[in-house]
Amino acid sequence: MRLSLVFAAFLLVGCDEADSMVTQIGYFESKVNDRIFTARLSKDASEEDARVFGESRPHTAGQITAVYIYENEAEIPADGVSLARSVFEVNDNLDNPNLSSWRFVYMRYRNGNFEFVDCESSASILCR
Repeated sequence: MRLSLVFAAFLLVGCDEADSMVTQIGYFESKVNDRIFTARLSKDASEEDARVFGESRPHTAGQITAVYIYENEAEIPADGVSLARSVFEVNDNLDNPNLSSWRFVYMRYRNGNFEFVDCESSASILCR
């Protein structure tokens, strides 16, 4: 029994440590379960940390999930995402020129396909 508790504690600490590399800042979910997240990379986070974070966000089959991951020092929309009334309002807030551009984007489409893009090295239409 004691070994089981130690193992469970080890797993929980390990999960917290991985999640601390990327911190969720904003979250929006539409009435049809389209989801949009904004997140901040820690200074020591890697591209792999960003990708894993994007992949681990909740997704509803047949809907869109977008995860915008910003550098550590970036100006990131939080309330403009979390308090928005529609996907269109979130997109307007993400496009605010006073805010930073995201570094990574993870997009899962309605058909189940997904993309993960490093906007620093890509000219993808997913980047700003």
